[in-house]
Amino acid sequence: MVILKIEVGSFSEYQFFNLFFLFFFLSRVLHFSILKETPAITASTESLDDVKEDQVPIKQSNTVERAPIELPKEIEDLYRQKIDVFILTKGYLDIDLNREQFCEQLGIKKNYLGPFLKKHYKKNFNGFVNQLRLHYAGKLLLQEELLYTIDDLSFVCGFNSRASFYRNFISEFGCPPHEYRAKMQQSLKLQA
Repeated sequence: MVILKIEVGSFSEYQFFNLFFLFFFLSRVLHFSILKETPAITASTESLDDVKEDQVPIKQSNTVERAPIELPKEIEDLYRQKIDVFILTKGYLDIDLNREQFCEQLGIKKNYLGPFLKKHYKKNFNGFVNQLRLHYAGKLLLQEELLYTIDDLSFVCGFNSRASFYRNFISEFGCPPHEYRAKMQQSLKLQA
């Protein structure tokens, strides 16, 4: 066992207070130098009324736009085939489906998925999956006899909540599911 032995006379109280004062003084100097570099906001609301819109500087974004990822045609064709199989097997109905699972199941690299979906489907991942789910719900609503209540339909189609289903359905079709069903049944009767 090693014992650290400090001699009482080696480090006096005077030296301790000198070091403490030096540390405190340097921290205050650093603090005030930072404050001096940061401009203070002193404009009153009266002076802001006198400023015209063209005099206000526009803050430019620091984000750098990346060039779109261009995939070789063979890889795009392969991804399209995999997505077609995903659609045919109704993989989008999985309520727990997320971007990572989707990429893993289909063997698509995560950083290629977004640009690929934007290019070919004009949607991001969530928009793409939600659109598939909503159109599936639309097909079920066209059946003469519903196997599910409209509220249950949200979960059958892969949505986590009824509210999310209704919000997305209205956004896609312009009306709630029950109105969509009534309109479509009326239009089918008129065609017959």
